[in-house]
Amino acid sequence: MLLDSSSAILLEKSGLLGKLLAVYRVSMCESVYSELTDNPYPSADLFQRFHREKKIVVHQNGEDFSQLIEDMEELSALNRGERETIIQYFLGSGDFILLDDGKGARFCDKYQLPFINALLFPMILNMSNLISDEQRDLEIKKILRVGWYSEKIIKMAENLTKEDLRPFLP
Repeated sequence: MLLDSSSAILLEKSGLLGKLLAVYRVSMCESVYSELTDNPYPSADLFQRFHREKKIVVHQNGEDFSQLIEDMEELSALNRGERETIIQYFLGSGDFILLDDGKGARFCDKYQLPFINALLFPMILNMSNLISDEQRDLEIKKILRVGWYSEKIIKMAENLTKEDLRPFLP
């Protein structure tokens, strides 16, 4: 799975990042990793430790990056982290993308790229029998306290079935 910085921050703030790393092989592009570790972000040391422990794989930019950006002009409208995360997906670095960015989600929808947002992770844990219904509801509330989700996104998440989320189950 490819993880974007906004989702990484939401999961870290809600206490679910450790569970994510325990359930999936998590990758991120170097710009996302830099965003999480180079700035005076309060949890920079946590992300550095996870990388040292090989719980997070960081993909370096290759020559294919600039060619893909030229080939898909729409990518230039995304911020660097989302753009490079999506490019890493095109390069085969992950099975799906975890991102919490509206422009990035619209791009993924348009090109039918498999993606979820952090709000769906507790549902996935529950559907995989890794947490109870009560724990799922608690974790969703935590994410809603630290995240910014529209009513439309919340309602859509509430209506997803196990079949809808099957491609993302561990």
